Amino acid sequence: QLRNQPINDASPQSSLNGLTSEQIFEKYSKCFDGLGRISDPYHIKINSDATPVVHPPRKLPSALRDRVQNELQEMESRGIIKKVNEPTAWVNSMVVNEKRSGKLRICIDPRDLNKAL
Repeated sequence: QLRNQPINDASPQSSLNGLTSEQIFEKYSKCFDGLGRISDPYHIKINSDATPVVHPPRKLPSALRDRVQNELQEMESRGIIKKVNEPTAWVNSMVVNEKRSGKLRICIDPRDLNKAL
């Protein structure tokens, strides 16, 4: 039986199949430890008839530029992203949102790429 459960509900009272969120985190702690990523190189298979799309950069408020640059450098140093210095067939626009906490959320807009998968 499937149920809808808010994913941001981390209260100990919420349960799924009789387990509280605390019990799930404790039982499967290795799954939630650190940054999730694939350690080996992975190549995405793109439809051969797909036309590569290069999106121009989106406008970024000047008040956020230094913070975004710092966050990108931090992401690069942690191995989350890699700097690309040569031409590439696919370029997705970076999207930056400020969280309620004041931290930045940096993502890409992969809609065209997703259509090609």
